[in-house]
Amino acid sequence: MQSNEDVYKLAQRLAQLARDLGDEASQHDLEGALLSGTTASEELGELKSAFSRLRLRIDSRWPEGSLRSVDNAIEQIGRAFRRGNQAG
Repeated sequence: MQSNEDVYKLAQRLAQLARDLGDEASQHDLEGALLSGTTASEELGELKSAFSRLRLRIDSRWPEGSLRSVDNAIEQIGRAFRRGNQAG
């Protein structure tokens, strides 16, 4: 995961997957986070929270590697925030 755009795309894919798996809570959580912010920082913050909640919901129905993808997204968001703090 190299960019914020990768994080957004992952969130969209995971929301679709959650819908396909019947995990409405995760689907709505991720979709809500994608639509929540008026700035990139707000949206990323909401996505980080949604990904953290999703980590607790991932079970055997989810494809192998889903948890790793979520962890990578959380790390990417952390890097984005650190870069933003260094720039200011």
